[in-house]
Amino acid sequence: HAWSNSLVTTTDSFWNEKRKSKDVYAVSDESLRSRVALLITNRNFANERLTRKGAEKDEENMEKLLRSLGYEVVKHNDLTAQVLHTFAEHPKLRDTDSVFVVIMSHGKREFVLGVNHSEENKDEFPVDNIYRHLGPQECPALMNKPKIIIIQACRGETGGSVLVSDSASDKVVCDDVSQQLPANGGGKIVDDAIRYVHKEKDFISLLSSTPAHATC
Repeated sequence: HAWSNSLVTTTDSFWNEKRKSKDVYAVSDESLRSRVALLITNRNFANERLTRKGAEKDEENMEKLLRSLGYEVVKHNDLTAQVLHTFAEHPKLRDTDSVFVVIMSHGKREFVLGVNHSEENKDEFPVDNIYRHLGPQECPALMNKPKIIIIQACRGETGGSVLVSDSASDKVVCDDVSQQLPANGGGKIVDDAIRYVHKEKDFISLLSSTPAHATC
């Protein structure tokens, strides 16, 4: 089958059925009009050897996809590690039903690199800060809304591929990790206005490589 460059939309009946389901995130006409996405593409680095040739094509395709899904795309190019805090204050976040954050750059295991990065000048943005800036404590407007994080960046220098055989081992080991109850016994919170919310609630992260490995 040939690849298609067009987004194939679902049927109206399927769409309406899912919108009414209690098992999916709530979507309204207003939230659809307020969808917003952040797209960061770092191509031109101070160290010209780090130039990401062809990154503009990735940016073009990603912007096209996000707009076809109904998102206003907030674009930034060739950034140092500073922009996410500003995005967390975007006025549309209060009414949107979801957000995309797409970052394309060089990276390390726990960092995305800004364009001024060098051995002497560590221009690094910790990936964990994404969850902090867009989490319920710093960005309550996005609580209970899906936040899709896509990072196109290496996470190390080790090769990300191995040689494999068609034959499989007879034994497969599966670790069974038991969940421990909280030290306080998981006591109930009486006041309905006070409740615990996980710091990284409602996130899904898609990264182009596994920890400590380069993107092939």
